[in-house]
Amino acid sequence: METFSSASTLAELGYCLLRARGDALQAVEIHKSAFNASDRRNRSQLILRAAVSAGTTSDPAWAGSLADYRIAVASFSDSMKSISLLDAMLPFAARVPMRTRVVVATAAAVGASVAGAAIKPVTRLDLAAGDLLERKSSTLVVFSEELIHALTPTDAVDLIHRELRGATARAATQELLSVIGTGSPSHVSTDNPLADLRAMLALAAISGAPASKYFWVVSAALASQLATWPDSTTGGPAFPQMTPVGGTIQGIAVIATDAPTAVDTAYLVDAAQIALASEAFTVSTSSHGALQMDDAPTSGATNLISLWQTNSQAILAERHFGVLRMRAEGVVRLLSPDYAP
Repeated sequence: METFSSASTLAELGYCLLRARGDALQAVEIHKSAFNASDRRNRSQLILRAAVSAGTTSDPAWAGSLADYRIAVASFSDSMKSISLLDAMLPFAARVPMRTRVVVATAAAVGASVAGAAIKPVTRLDLAAGDLLERKSSTLVVFSEELIHALTPTDAVDLIHRELRGATARAATQELLSVIGTGSPSHVSTDNPLADLRAMLALAAISGAPASKYFWVVSAALASQLATWPDSTTGGPAFPQMTPVGGTIQGIAVIATDAPTAVDTAYLVDAAQIALASEAFTVSTSSHGALQMDDAPTSGATNLISLWQTNSQAILAERHFGVLRMRAEGVVRLLSPDYAP
């Protein structure tokens, strides 16, 4: 019996749209012939067929036909929790609407116990404000027509899902770290992971913050070093819950990423000190665009490659979100970490 993961629904929709060159009605017919399982047919075809009327302020159920698409996006997001800082933090961060002004207390009020008829101390409350501006991460993958038709539907969906998942997680983590890491306190690595973690936790001032949820964001190379760091007593792994692709150390979730900002710097992030908004996630296809096929694109005069002339198609995934660090100590940077033996 064919198995189905709702996390791959977006990739499945992308595959059908690629085969149909963006025609939703034809994509439905392609889906019927490629996937026969009832759960696939019910969810994906409802999304492809969804028609939304004009919205009004008096209709609370407007866009209800897009519920299946929202479920697909939520499943895709859940599948990235182990590799995407944004998705890992969402359940624990302060959720606020996009494009709003956030006012936070940077120094909390402190109570005191006093004797009768004694002077009562007054505490100072420091406030700061910031704007939760919109951010966008984009993932663009190009496929040749030959590859699209050569792969079986299942293999094509797996390929699209794997590429979109990895690239989307990388892009979102890169943008997130570039925003919340700027101006945060830092610690220079001592080349001892426990000593470094202890120092970062001290800078994060975690005492008295039961709502805090911490994530240690490291490069893939550093994750491998942490997974194989030896225990000085037993000679076995010092962190048995840590693997080369992530895990936990002292109850702190470790996220391994290949985002460029994490190559020479690791980050300890308190999700409770981060304001987040996660909005639209869109998937679209094109067979008539002109692209600059370069991993490091530049502006100005460039050589553009026509998708139509090269018999290629592109799938674009775009994610809109907002992020604001509420307190500077909510993020601590670890500079130049290296735990090689």
